[in-house]
Amino acid sequence: MTKETREIVTETMLDVAPYEFECSLVALQKRIAEWIAEYGPDTKIEWDPDRWFEYNSQPSPTFYIKRYRLETDSEMATRLLVHKARVDAIRERDRIEFERLKKQFGDK
Repeated sequence: MTKETREIVTETMLDVAPYEFECSLVALQKRIAEWIAEYGPDTKIEWDPDRWFEYNSQPSPTFYIKRYRLETDSEMATRLLVHKARVDAIRERDRIEFERLKKQFGDK
């Protein structure tokens, strides 16, 4: 059995509209300090210039406060169970198809 590795999980902590950065640098520094206190020093600000909100006719650029972490034991176990179920379903589907074709064309 192969050793499974943990995947990186992305958590979006906050959506930030670009206009929230339209302030003095001191106010922005205070806001960033609040985000660091609330979400931790390892969070990142990411820019998405093409976010489409429902019913909008054009994209609305957005910043995201995101955190990246390794998946937990339970998340990893769930992911592996879902993967195994998918693989088993594909194998069963292929086996049924093989039996159907074997019946139709014989063991040639």
